[in-house]
Parts: sequence; structure tokens; C-alpha cells
Amino acid sequence: MKEILIVGTIEDDVRQLEGELSDTYSFVEFEQIKEGFIHLLENTGRYSAILIDHPSKQNDDVVVVIDYLSENSLGEDAVPVLIFTDEEYAENDVTYLGGAVIDCIERPFILSVVKNRINRSFEWINSISFGGFARMLKALPANVYLKDRYGRYVFSAQTWHHLDTGDDPNWSIVGKTDLDIRKDKENAKKALDSDLKLIETGVGSNYIIQEGTEDDPEYLQIIKEPLFEKNGKTVKGIIALINNVTEQELMRQKLHKLAVTDNLTGLYNKVYAVNMANEFEGREYSLKEGASFAILYADMNHFKPVNDTYGHEVGDVILKKMGERLKELPDDYIVIRIGGDEFLIVLKNAGDRDEIIEKAKVVRDIFKEPVSYEELRFELSASIGISRFPDDGTDTRYLVRCADAAMYDVKRSENREDIRFFEPYMMEMMENVKQELD
Repeated sequence: MKEILIVGTIEDDVRQLEGELSDTYSFVEFEQIKEGFIHLLENTGRYSAILIDHPSKQNDDVVVVIDYLSENSLGEDAVPVLIFTDEEYAENDVTYLGGAVIDCIERPFILSVVKNRINRSFEWINSISFGGFARMLKALPANVYLKDRYGRYVFSAQTWHHLDTGDDPNWSIVGKTDLDIRKDKENAKKALDSDLKLIETGVGSNYIIQEGTEDDPEYLQIIKEPLFEKNGKTVKGIIALINNVTEQELMRQKLHKLAVTDNLTGLYNKVYAVNMANEFEGREYSLKEGASFAILYADMNHFKPVNDTYGHEVGDVILKKMGERLKELPDDYIVIRIGGDEFLIVLKNAGDRDEIIEKAKVVRDIFKEPVSYEELRFELSASIGISRFPDDGTDTRYLVRCADAAMYDVKRSENREDIRFFEPYMMEMMENVKQELD
């Protein structure tokens, strides 16, 4: 049962009202304003409302109390204040309206009216408290928002620039979905799908999206959690937080790039190769869809004598220039320097054998193009072995070994500039050669 504090001169009609409302509320009386105020401070959060009878008939303490309650009307312990008055004092008593004082009820009392206005005061203070909370949220750099069970906005602390408001000063986000308001419709569709999945499963989500352009990206972290009905099972809405994590995400990307980039050539390195292998293993490639890729293992010819004769400085210049050329290949060539003068080239959407050979010839021609350094000119080439997914296997690490074995077969042949596909016999021959070398 809600408790109501009554302060001031308690007249007979007020006590009669207390009796008539006793089935709904319990009342505590203090005739002295100061004593009632002290009691209120000692019982913070206890009372749902305060009734002051004829404030203009009280001493100056009533002003202190009302000022205090008004100053704290936006806090979690805010209490609505109602005034009882009559025709004689109404003109003076209504001057106290404002702040925490939200209503002035004039005699003679009508039970249903008084009860209704007391109940409305509870709703009002909840609204005021939320309004104050909303204003505090708007001061934050993050955006907090609420949605209903259909993914429609109920509240949003911020209106960010990635929304399409139509430059309408009276525009409101309430009742709209992300598809209605987001400029980026692809992200909007993802957001709405995520909302509906959360509402169906009751499981929150945490993800990062990119807004803006490639040249000027903006990264937003979206954290969503479900709001449940009292039964704890049915999702009635969503509470979510948007953080601008652009600075952190750009730094993460920069560190990741440093981690997977070969310092000398600017190509991908072994770390990238391992990550890529793990990624491929985590995917389910459908053979029915004809998914395929090829791995080229390229080892430079004549590089070691150049390095031994002219030193590592010249050797590094050659590798850098090779790296610059290889970086000019189309996007469906993923080029990785795995060490020394050895490179992996992954061909996405590789096509048939003839198509793969043509793409491998492009790589071979890059290595065959002479490299000049000061007055020196170096004629180089590369031996290239090829393995294919899924023809030669489905394990990426094994496919690298297959391409390596095919490259070894080229190295052992008379034409060390050849391009060869993997054959099973090559693996055994490569292992035998390595054992002999050991």
C-alpha cells in the first residue's frame, strides 16, 4: 500500500478524506512543517506523495521544504507534492505550484476526483524523473535507446547524423524502425533483423558496424539487451547502447595490418597465411555451388647467387621491387611472402585449369621482368607449383604442401621457369629430397 505524508494544520475534512481513502493509501500526519520535513529526510524513498494543507497559512518553513523538494524533483527519490486549499486561500496557495508542487485541490473534496488526482501525481513524477534522466543521457557521448517488440523506437537520447530526419524541426524517432530512418539501408536491414532475432530468442548482441565512406569511416558499437515481461520469458522490448568506437577500431585495424604485413615488401606475411588457413577451415564450402580456389607456390630462381654476391642490401631492393609489382595484381590475387624468396599467391574464384594457368603466367611474367639497381641489371624468374581446392584436398595447410611439392618438381626439372599442377607422386619425391638434404 502506498504511503502519503500529510503536513500542516489537519482539518476535519482532511481526516474524513483519510478514512475514505484508507483502503488504498496509508497516511502519516505532521502538523508542524519542520517536524514533517525532518521525518521525510529520515525516511527517504518511503512516501509516494506529500499533501500540504493551506501552505499559505503555514510559517516560512513551508517555503524551505517546497524549495528542497523542487530542487530534487528529478532524482530517483523525487516525491510529488499536492496542495489542499479552499476558496478563501486558493489565490495565495496556487502561487506554490511549480517544481515538485504539481496540483492544487480545492475544497469541498469529491472522493473520486481526489483519488484520481493523487494517482495522476504518481504518473507525473515518473514522467518527470524519466525526463530528467533523459536529459542526463543526452549529455553522454553514447546513445541509449529503447525499442518495442516490433523494433520500433520508443525513446532515443541522441539523434545522430546517420539518420534521415528530412530536416524537419518537429521530426520524432518514436514509432519508427531503422528501415524508416537510417540513411544506410543495408545497415538498417541488419539492425532490424538483429532486433527481431533478439525479440524471438531473448539473447542480446554486441557488434560493430561501419558508417560513412571508405575514406572517412565511422565505426559504431551496438550493444543490445532484451527487456522482459514480468514472467521473465516474453520479450517486450529492447534497451540498447551505441558507442562511437572509430578511434579504437582504426587503431585495431592499424595494429592488425602491422601484424599481418611483411615489413620489407609490404605484402602479407606468414601470420596472415595462418589466419587465412584458420578462416578457410572454419568455413563450410559447398561443392554443389562449385566453390574453388587455387594456391600458387612461387620460389624465385637465381636470387641466392645475387644475394651472396652483392649482399643483402641489393637482395632487399630486389624483393621490395618484386613486392611493388605483385601488389599491382588484381584483388582476386592474395599475395603472401612466406619467407626469403618464397611467395604464396591465393587465387580466389580460380576457375578451370586453363584459367588458373593464365593467371599463373601473369605472376611468372612479374618475376621474369628484369630488376635494375644503380648500374646493375638482374635477370630472375620463378618456379611455380599449383594446388587446387577441392581437387587436391580441402585442408588449406595440406594444399600449401601440395603446391610446395609441385614447385619442387619444377625446381628439379630442366625448365625451372615452368608452371605445374600438383600430382600425388610429387609429395613423396619432395619428402625424399628433403630427407636427403637433412
